[in-house]
Amino acid sequence: MPLTRARIDTVRCFRRSIVVIVLVVVLAACGSWSNDDPSPETAEPVHQPTETFSATVTPTNNTLVAPVTTTGPTSTALPPKPTATALPTVDITQLAPTTKLAYFHTITDVSGTTEYLASQAEFFILTFGDDPYRDQLRLAGYDGLILQYLNASQVNGPGPYRDSSAVCDSSYSPLRNGIVRDIGAFCRELHPNESWFLHNGAGERLYTIIGETGVLYHMDPGNSAWRAYASIAIANEVVGPEAHGYDGAFLDNVELSLTRLIEQADNSDGVVQEYTQDDAYREAWSVYLRHVRARVGQSVPVWANLVSDPNSGSTWDSYLPHLDGVMSPAFATGYDPLSTSKWQNNLDEAASALDGGTQLVAVSLGLQEDEQLQEFALASYLLITDGANAFFRYMSDESREALVTLWDYPNYDLKLGAALGRRTQDGDIWRREFQCGYVEVNPTNRTGSVVQTACSNRQAP
Repeated sequence: MPLTRARIDTVRCFRRSIVVIVLVVVLAACGSWSNDDPSPETAEPVHQPTETFSATVTPTNNTLVAPVTTTGPTSTALPPKPTATALPTVDITQLAPTTKLAYFHTITDVSGTTEYLASQAEFFILTFGDDPYRDQLRLAGYDGLILQYLNASQVNGPGPYRDSSAVCDSSYSPLRNGIVRDIGAFCRELHPNESWFLHNGAGERLYTIIGETGVLYHMDPGNSAWRAYASIAIANEVVGPEAHGYDGAFLDNVELSLTRLIEQADNSDGVVQEYTQDDAYREAWSVYLRHVRARVGQSVPVWANLVSDPNSGSTWDSYLPHLDGVMSPAFATGYDPLSTSKWQNNLDEAASALDGGTQLVAVSLGLQEDEQLQEFALASYLLITDGANAFFRYMSDESREALVTLWDYPNYDLKLGAALGRRTQDGDIWRREFQCGYVEVNPTNRTGSVVQTACSNRQAP
């Protein structure tokens, strides 16, 4: 018999009544929730039909129970989103210029007043005898390092002498920048010890002539007797009762290869009798530096000018454990233009030294009026500086005036803030972001740019 609308409504009502009766019976049998039962919040969830209805249950005891409302599936609420905290905007007026300048060489009138140098440079290397200028720098407010220059690999003396059989001029007065300065000391203490000197293929002492009468003899860092003599002399310059009041030692001409000896000494003939390989020569220098460190102690800074650099990417490694700082004397520019790969190796070694806690002076070479080369060199330095332990100077060694003058450029005053990461490469261009600007370098065409912009609130990592 077909169902009519009335019959359908009757059936639905009947079914709902049965559901209500069943619920009443079940709850009456179980009793109301007690303090020992799990609360509704901790009980296992019950999946109810999607249709919503209410049932009022009369408990079997006197505990009042609120009406129970059954709903569809229970949803879990998501935690609130964290509130973003705005980073403080960098105030460029509170920043110092990003470039930290270095000065070295004898201070003279042509280089400007000590007050000017004290206000511009943040790192100094002076020579024995420059003590009055050092003290004036301190009086002018400079409180950074002032190191004493010492020629580590060459000794100034009379000659040139082929070997110890030559009669030595004991009246010769040596330069004041070496570790053998007393008149007669060369003839008395060094000249008789032939094994202390390096020799060319003909057996002659390797030397470089300076001026009209002076000679620089190249000494053997691997000779144990010379090494002991030199390390004691260096220590006496900067520590102990004979020290001259400088903060530490700066060792010039610490060699990274045999290039200068083979090609650039006045009597070079392509041979160094004591060494045939760069690796052996570097090992001798590493031992030499270890002995200097042992004599000087750990608390006194020891720096070195790393010369004859092949820019292979790893030649500094064995020297760095014994040094507090290094100078790269033709940083980024080279004495002749560097290939892109050698430029990159140069920067990699400088950055690695800084990462390892060794400080750096990056010295780039060029003419004063070559502003494009200066910006290329400065931008290269800014690609690797850590903001605290790297110093820069752009200079020329073409004349004495150029050596002693601290050139000034407008880009030295730029304030870029903290670096926002390391340098990155995109094709030929290397770039580094700062809070208040960026630098870019193209080592292929030796160009660079240093750009100051509005400051962002991005923070350095």
